[in-house]
Amino acid sequence: PASTAASHVVAGVPIDLEQGTLHAKGHELRKVVGEVAVFLLVWGEAGNVRFMPEVLYFITELILASDCCTPRELYGSRSVASYEQTGGYHLSGLFLAKVMRPLYNAMFDDWYDCIEVDEEGKDVKVLRHGYDTFLPADVSNYDDWNELFCDPERLARGLVLMDGTSLFDQPHSKRFSALHQVDWAASLDPAETKTHREVHSLWGVFATTHRIWLLHGLLFFAAVIYVAGNYSPPNDKTVLFQGNSTSVRFAAIGLIVPFHALLFVFARWTTSTKASLSSCILYSL
Repeated sequence: PASTAASHVVAGVPIDLEQGTLHAKGHELRKVVGEVAVFLLVWGEAGNVRFMPEVLYFITELILASDCCTPRELYGSRSVASYEQTGGYHLSGLFLAKVMRPLYNAMFDDWYDCIEVDEEGKDVKVLRHGYDTFLPADVSNYDDWNELFCDPERLARGLVLMDGTSLFDQPHSKRFSALHQVDWAASLDPAETKTHREVHSLWGVFATTHRIWLLHGLLFFAAVIYVAGNYSPPNDKTVLFQGNSTSVRFAAIGLIVPFHALLFVFARWTTSTKASLSSCILYSL
């Protein structure tokens, strides 16, 4: 008899339901399971880097595209030999030591000076001088680093290796094996990664809510002119700045727009960083 199986899609994999049994394309299902397994393995070693999911996706994609299969191919014979001689199998794994830890250390150095031990024997992170009250406007945080990995163009320009070359100069299948050579301190430099200065002033508020102020201003003055109506001109026939007719007065509301534009440009200049200004210039060219 003809098959009456219904076709379904689960996690992007076509599944056929036939006599209560799941029949899937084996290679596609194995691919999906492999991707999930690799991501979970990366997530398990990530520590605080978990706050930046785009970084985890990026590393996972490099692993899936890699054609290197052994630790010596990934990290080099010298690194593996040193790891084995020092009893490394009882310490952190090579992926944690060579990839995740240097990445986190670069982030740690942006905020903190060192780690001390308190009277109870607990670790205490010591912030840099002047960071106790609030972080300066140009200091990067997890959102800024995550945003960098969301922008392919800036990411391709920003990730540099210890020898000064770009990670993306490497073939796609070789980038994971070069990941432990990335100069994270230079690649995550706040001057190149941060796109928005978190200023503690009203200019920061205006930069994010300027459309609301423009709309309120236009509606307010339009309402004032509408309610005021027409009026009798003075005996000396002088013309007021707003004009003697309703249409002229409504047209005068347009003067709010250039005034708003000047305020907005100054607010953007106050809150923009070198990276965002450079991106705007490149985009305009």
